[in-house]
Amino acid sequence: MYILYNDINVYYVGLANSDRGIGGRLHDHLKDEHGSGWNRFSWFAFDGPDDANEIDKDGVVKVVQEYSSIELDATVLNRDLEALLQAATQPMANISRTNFSDADEWLQVATRTPVVKTFDDLSTRLLPE
Repeated sequence: MYILYNDINVYYVGLANSDRGIGGRLHDHLKDEHGSGWNRFSWFAFDGPDDANEIDKDGVVKVVQEYSSIELDATVLNRDLEALLQAATQPMANISRTNFSDADEWLQVATRTPVVKTFDDLSTRLLPE
Protein backbone atom coordinates (compact mmCIF):
# COMPACT_ATOMS: atom_id res chain seq x y z
CA MET A 1 0.00 0.00 0.00
CA TYR A 2 1.19 3.51 -0.71
CA ILE A 3 -0.03 6.99 0.07
CA LEU A 4 0.66 10.06 -2.03
CA TYR A 5 0.66 13.42 -0.22
CA ASN A 6 0.46 16.99 -1.44
CA ASP A 7 1.64 20.06 0.48
CA ILE A 8 -1.29 19.85 2.87
CA ASN A 9 -2.59 16.31 3.33
CA VAL A 10 -3.21 12.87 1.86
CA TYR A 11 -3.82 13.09 -1.89
CA TYR A 12 -4.22 9.47 -3.03
CA VAL A 13 -4.07 5.92 -1.63
CA GLY A 14 -3.30 2.86 -3.73
CA LEU A 15 -1.90 -0.65 -3.93
CA ALA A 16 1.32 -1.69 -5.60
CA ASN A 17 0.53 -5.32 -6.27
CA SER A 18 1.81 -5.81 -9.80
CA ASP A 19 5.17 -7.17 -10.86
CA ARG A 20 6.30 -3.54 -11.34
CA GLY A 21 5.99 -2.89 -7.59
CA ILE A 22 6.04 0.45 -5.83
CA GLY A 23 8.53 1.97 -8.26
CA GLY A 24 6.29 1.21 -11.22
CA ARG A 25 3.22 2.67 -9.53
CA LEU A 26 5.07 5.86 -8.55
CA HIS A 27 6.41 6.19 -12.09
CA ASP A 28 2.86 5.79 -13.44
CA HIS A 29 1.58 8.52 -11.12
CA LEU A 30 4.27 10.92 -12.29
CA LYS A 31 2.91 10.58 -15.83
CA ASP A 32 -0.87 10.21 -15.29
CA GLU A 33 -3.61 12.62 -14.15
CA HIS A 34 -2.10 12.59 -10.64
CA GLY A 35 1.32 13.79 -11.78
CA SER A 36 1.03 17.32 -10.45
CA GLY A 37 -1.12 16.48 -7.43
CA TRP A 38 1.51 15.00 -5.11
CA ASN A 39 5.07 15.66 -4.02
CA ARG A 40 5.90 12.94 -1.46
CA PHE A 41 4.81 9.43 -0.54
CA SER A 42 4.77 6.73 2.10
CA TRP A 43 4.96 3.03 1.33
CA PHE A 44 3.79 0.26 3.65
CA ALA A 45 4.19 -3.48 3.18
CA PHE A 46 3.54 -6.46 5.41
CA ASP A 47 6.34 -8.46 3.86
CA GLY A 48 9.99 -7.54 3.87
CA PRO A 49 12.97 -7.69 1.60
CA ASP A 50 14.99 -10.86 1.56
CA ASP A 51 18.35 -12.00 0.23
CA ALA A 52 17.01 -12.16 -3.35
CA ASN A 53 16.77 -8.37 -3.56
CA GLU A 54 19.24 -6.54 -5.75
CA ILE A 55 21.52 -3.80 -4.42
CA ASP A 56 22.73 -1.34 -7.06
CA LYS A 57 26.11 0.44 -7.09
CA ASP A 58 24.75 3.30 -4.94
CA GLY A 59 23.57 0.92 -2.24
CA VAL A 60 19.88 1.26 -3.13
CA VAL A 61 17.92 -1.94 -2.61
CA LYS A 62 15.47 -2.99 -5.32
CA VAL A 63 12.79 -4.79 -3.32
CA VAL A 64 11.30 -7.83 -5.03
CA GLN A 65 7.98 -8.59 -3.39
CA GLU A 66 6.58 -12.06 -3.45
CA TYR A 67 3.07 -12.53 -2.19
CA SER A 68 2.12 -15.76 -0.53
CA SER A 69 -0.45 -17.00 1.93
CA ILE A 70 0.28 -16.30 5.56
CA GLU A 71 -1.66 -16.88 8.73
CA LEU A 72 -2.61 -13.70 10.54
CA ASP A 73 -3.63 -13.13 14.12
CA ALA A 74 -6.65 -10.77 14.06
CA THR A 75 -5.50 -8.81 17.12
CA VAL A 76 -2.02 -8.25 15.66
CA LEU A 77 -3.48 -7.35 12.28
CA ASN A 78 -5.85 -4.79 13.80
CA ARG A 79 -3.06 -3.18 15.83
CA ASP A 80 -0.80 -3.06 12.77
CA LEU A 81 -3.56 -1.43 10.73
CA GLU A 82 -4.06 1.12 13.51
CA ALA A 83 -0.30 1.81 13.55
CA LEU A 84 -0.31 2.17 9.76
CA LEU A 85 -3.19 4.65 9.78
CA GLN A 86 -1.57 6.66 12.55
CA ALA A 87 1.76 6.75 10.72
CA ALA A 88 0.12 7.74 7.45
CA THR A 89 -2.32 10.36 8.68
CA GLN A 90 -0.61 11.77 11.81
CA PRO A 91 -3.90 12.48 13.65
CA MET A 92 -3.70 15.43 16.08
CA ALA A 93 -5.65 13.83 18.94
CA ASN A 94 -3.59 10.63 19.20
CA ILE A 95 -1.10 11.46 21.95
CA SER A 96 0.44 8.00 22.01
CA ARG A 97 1.22 5.98 18.90
CA THR A 98 0.54 2.30 18.35
CA ASN A 99 3.69 0.41 17.40
CA PHE A 100 3.83 -2.18 14.64
CA SER A 101 4.17 -5.71 15.98
CA ASP A 102 7.29 -6.36 13.90
CA ALA A 103 8.54 -3.72 11.50
CA ASP A 104 11.61 -2.17 9.95
CA GLU A 105 11.66 1.44 8.80
CA TRP A 106 13.07 2.13 5.36
CA LEU A 107 13.89 5.74 4.55
CA GLN A 108 13.32 7.16 1.12
CA VAL A 109 15.96 9.29 -0.54
CA ALA A 110 15.03 12.72 -1.87
CA THR A 111 16.17 13.70 -5.34
CA ARG A 112 16.01 17.38 -4.37
CA THR A 113 15.73 19.53 -1.28
CA PRO A 114 12.04 19.87 -0.38
CA VAL A 115 10.51 23.33 -0.64
CA VAL A 116 8.96 24.30 2.67
CA LYS A 117 5.82 26.38 2.32
CA THR A 118 4.30 28.47 5.07
CA PHE A 119 0.65 29.14 5.80
CA ASP A 120 1.00 32.52 4.10
CA ASP A 121 2.27 30.78 0.95
CA LEU A 122 -0.79 28.52 0.83
CA SER A 123 -3.49 30.65 2.47
CA THR A 124 -5.10 31.65 -0.83
CA ARG A 125 -5.70 27.95 -1.55
CA LEU A 126 -7.02 27.28 1.97
CA LEU A 127 -9.26 30.23 2.74
CA PRO A 128 -12.25 31.43 0.72
CA GLU A 129 -11.95 34.93 -0.66
